[in-house]
Amino acid sequence: MVIVSVVSGLGYISFIFMAFSFDPKKKYYHRLFKPGTYLFHLTLCFLVAVFGYYRITVFDSREVCFLMPLAFIIIFRVFDFIVVKVEGRHILVVTRGDKKPNEYKWWIDGTFTLLSAIIPFLLSLVLASKFS
Repeated sequence: MVIVSVVSGLGYISFIFMAFSFDPKKKYYHRLFKPGTYLFHLTLCFLVAVFGYYRITVFDSREVCFLMPLAFIIIFRVFDFIVVKVEGRHILVVTRGDKKPNEYKWWIDGTFTLLSAIIPFLLSLVLASKFS
């Protein structure tokens, strides 16, 4: 079940960032900016996190990756809020092979994208050490 935990945690983050398009403005993560879609994903991630917390406390503390999607979706929304306040637009996630829009600024979009992917992973490592 540890492998399922890692695949679901990292798979969700990579799916949100890279799915279905080479145009950053048409990627799946842009749907998270709509309140209904965001609440659906937040609820789904919360349910996975509750299941993960149950698995961590009862069975195996190495399954903390079930908590990564919830941490990611909250952190990503916070960073998007900062970009909206600073730049007046939503965050742009540009991966290798994508067309870079003119509005893309690596120092804000790239940094926040990298942090929103790394922080949930580091958080899961910290939680793994706390629960074991």
